[in-house]
Amino acid sequence: MNDDDILDVIAHKVTEKTKGDPKLINASTTFDELGISSLDVMDVIFDVEEELSRRSESQVELADSDIAGQTVGDLVNAAKKAIERSREQQPPHHDASHGKHS
Repeated sequence: MNDDDILDVIAHKVTEKTKGDPKLINASTTFDELGISSLDVMDVIFDVEEELSRRSESQVELADSDIAGQTVGDLVNAAKKAIERSREQQPPHHDASHGKHS
């Protein structure tokens, strides 16, 4: 999942709160400019975690330390870190047929 994919998820989750146009949101857009409260930002973060977990098929959780930013781009970067952590925590994939004798 690249930055644009993550930005798209965040923009759509934000506009569910603001009823705005997701195409008008970019990485430098601030949450103040969007007119959403800190509580709404936390709701967006929760929704983004759920959507990214669904798309990446692993549990994506943004760390509190990652969420200190004020822009959508800050949230994109936090989401990238969370996705990387979730991939590192996944057990290695094993081929079910490996090790079986015929």
